[in-house]
Amino acid sequence: MLDINFLEKSWYFKKISIKTWDVLFNEWDKDNNLYIIISWKISIEKNIIQNDKTRRRKLSTLLIFDIIWESSTNWNERNKQVNAIAISNTILLKIGCQEKIKEFFLKFPLEWIKLLKHIIFISNKRLLKINREITTNYEINKNISEIKNINFESIFEIIEKMKELMLCTYILLFEKSPSFKDYYILRYDTRLKWKIQDNIIEIKEWDSEIKILKSSDINLDIFNLINKLKIWNDELWFIVVWRKNNIFNESEKNILISMSNSLSWIIRQKSIIQEEKNKNFMKNK
Repeated sequence: MLDINFLEKSWYFKKISIKTWDVLFNEWDKDNNLYIIISWKISIEKNIIQNDKTRRRKLSTLLIFDIIWESSTNWNERNKQVNAIAISNTILLKIGCQEKIKEFFLKFPLEWIKLLKHIIFISNKRLLKINREITTNYEINKNISEIKNINFESIFEIIEKMKELMLCTYILLFEKSPSFKDYYILRYDTRLKWKIQDNIIEIKEWDSEIKILKSSDINLDIFNLINKLKIWNDELWFIVVWRKNNIFNESEKNILISMSNSLSWIIRQKSIIQEEKNKNFMKNK
């Protein structure tokens, strides 16, 4: 097991503290340090260009004993490929991989083996996470590619597949009412499989961060996730995902975001098809 106390007391590892929202490093910064979190959390984010604007997408949250930038131990590339930001006041250990790690290995070979084993464990855990994300995204995109007609039935089919892949108890799909504030249309409920819903529901309080959805019109259990589906630039659809006696980890949240983007594309295509039908109807009238 990794001996944090030994590393902390050694001359080779330097203890550093950063405050909430402080940046440990930015994407493309030159830095060959390896970091070990010894308290609290670091958010790993990637710069993404969307609609000619650069925004940050959260990739994962790293916790105590997580390693940051372990690849610096075995190659000379020093440019960071992600942003690392403190979610709360965070304490880390750092070691310069070009200057100090060889000295540490020669002086403390047993502690180096423990560190190496920990790096391998963390790397394998991340590879399994990435593999699951790739596999689930492949399954959803495969189902989408096999859709022959884009309609409510095909949308429900994808939601059922999402439920299966996410191992959740149920999923609800809401559409925002175009006419009334605080009113939503429940379009689909996986507890009533393959039945199109058209229930107009008043939701006074809706907060995806603290997982609140309050309504006197619908009986809902406490759920784990709300995700917004962007249609064009508007958040008109919402998906509620619930899993009994469990919460979703960071990897599963990323999977849901990716699958929700695919679902948004189908809903968008359905809207385009419906608009074309409406235009043709008006022309022929």
